[in-house]
Amino acid sequence: PAEEAEVHPGATCGTCRASPILGARYKSLEVDEFDLCETCYDGLQHRDPRCWVRVRARAPAPAPVPERPAAQAQEAQASEEAKVEEPAGMGAESEPEKVADPARAEPDVTEATPAAGT
Repeated sequence: PAEEAEVHPGATCGTCRASPILGARYKSLEVDEFDLCETCYDGLQHRDPRCWVRVRARAPAPAPVPERPAAQAQEAQASEEAKVEEPAGMGAESEPEKVADPARAEPDVTEATPAAGT
């Protein structure tokens, strides 16, 4: 199995300012509160191993939580919305009752037809 990356919360690399330090962390034994990330430690030209100590993280980095694809998230939301019950008589099959609006009603026009022979 692949080794999990270390995370050092609260530790900042004294050279590149990475925070938190990910991976190996090296603490100076000569300078208080001075740490280096692995990349900066490896880049030191005159590195005296007696002046540094490798600090291991207390816990491995948490595994990233995979994001749900947008389509899957939309399906889940639609499924949740379908579970909501509609009030009685308001289902998709029924239509709202139409109420006549007297202001919009067309006038009842009945033309009088002239009597024959007039």
